[in-house]
Amino acid sequence: MGCLRWAGLALLVSSVTAQAQDPYSYKVFRVTGPPGSSQVVGYGLTPNGNVVGWASSPSGYQAFYGKPTPGYQWLATAPGYSAFYAAAGNATGLIVGLAVANQGQNLPVYWGTSNDVNFLTLPQGREGYAASVNIHGDMVMDTNFSTEQSMLPFVWINGVYSARNPLPGMVFAQPSAILDDRTVIGNSGKRNSSNDVESHATYWNVAGDAIALQSLGGYRDSSAFSARSSAAIVGNAHLQNSGVSKPVIWENFQIRALPDLGTGGDATGINANGDVVGTLNSKAIVWRHAQTAVVLNTLADPSTPGWNVKYGNQIADTGEILAMGSYNGQNDEFVILVPVFSTTVSVEAATVNLGWLQQGDVFSLNMADGDTFRVCKFVVPNQLTPPVMVTVAGHTPFSSLSSLRFVVLCKAVSAGSYQHKLELFNFPNNAFDLVDVRTDTLSTDWSQLALQATGNVSRYRRADGLIRGRYSVRSLGPGVLANWCVDHDLAEFQVAP
Repeated sequence: MGCLRWAGLALLVSSVTAQAQDPYSYKVFRVTGPPGSSQVVGYGLTPNGNVVGWASSPSGYQAFYGKPTPGYQWLATAPGYSAFYAAAGNATGLIVGLAVANQGQNLPVYWGTSNDVNFLTLPQGREGYAASVNIHGDMVMDTNFSTEQSMLPFVWINGVYSARNPLPGMVFAQPSAILDDRTVIGNSGKRNSSNDVESHATYWNVAGDAIALQSLGGYRDSSAFSARSSAAIVGNAHLQNSGVSKPVIWENFQIRALPDLGTGGDATGINANGDVVGTLNSKAIVWRHAQTAVVLNTLADPSTPGWNVKYGNQIADTGEILAMGSYNGQNDEFVILVPVFSTTVSVEAATVNLGWLQQGDVFSLNMADGDTFRVCKFVVPNQLTPPVMVTVAGHTPFSSLSSLRFVVLCKAVSAGSYQHKLELFNFPNNAFDLVDVRTDTLSTDWSQLALQATGNVSRYRRADGLIRGRYSVRSLGPGVLANWCVDHDLAEFQVAP
């Protein structure tokens, strides 16, 4: 969603997708693997929330996939191979990984939707594994000749291999992901005279050219870990052997440090909604829309207590998060965080009542993409502190509601005290109810605020799922300015069934 300065604005918001955006809470589940599993590793997460990985079975290490509900299942094996490992998957059910032959060779494999295992032969006598697969079934392999210097990504498209060379001056390269447009992200590296690895985040375009991603000031090295498109790539900037790293995002190839709570850390996963996960000082973090950092432990649902979620790994387009954590102080293990609920509303129309539209249109409000929608208030007598009122509406997919709130990501153009108010339409009474009021000191940095409905919230849902509200903002205090504005980069209802 672009930058929105609301000042005397009536905005109609309507929608309705069921993609996870900012759930109230997550249920935490142990990644158990199929029945009979031990030594379970949840290695990857598909865009639609399936965990892929491997576990020890009676017949050796075996690949698996699945969710807490309906459960996990083994992937197919084949004679002549001692172990199978699943590394990644796409939304169509294609899963990729590694098979280890009885003689010790490592070969890339993939499993089709019918759970059949297929073996790929790498060119030039190489060994390796299939590290990533896109929506088209294209794959990228992490390969080598058993030496670090020979590590190279190989892209497999329509049965044809092509190598991806490291950046100039670097010696080896490793892939992190192949994107749906058939570009690749990963890292190039070399060892210096001190035998330390120098690394640099790398983007390979469709032609196979290696392009260095922008560096963060003060940091020599960088790593790219995850992307759903080339417009948003996440990773870290770090000082080798210092233990100091910063979570970063490359937005349209421009680097930006993510908020790190003063501790440093890594950003390791991003989904199609722009939500990022990672780790800060042994705390799993979600950056909603790549903005505010939220500690995932603060979002744990009371129905699954006892977990300390420490390391955020990946996040699905459907909102699930693959992580590591400990239960009641025991050893760390792989967990999946399942959002309790979420609903997103998108803007359909906007009408400016008091003020003027400076730039943008209603489609500018759909995502944090730099496309701005800016409205500012006219300075007229007796209208120095009118509330900004926005009419919002959306449809919930749930037939009944247990919780309802309205969330905004906002900041002040000029810092000060602001009142936020939410009214919801009570359909049985055919009138708006005042449900929540809060006063906050807003700075010029983004803040996420929530206005919560209480009691029987189903009265705010019409039979067809419609929810309608009025959201108001007012500048308070002696420092009120004649032309005050508040920027909003997100506005959505969040509901629980």
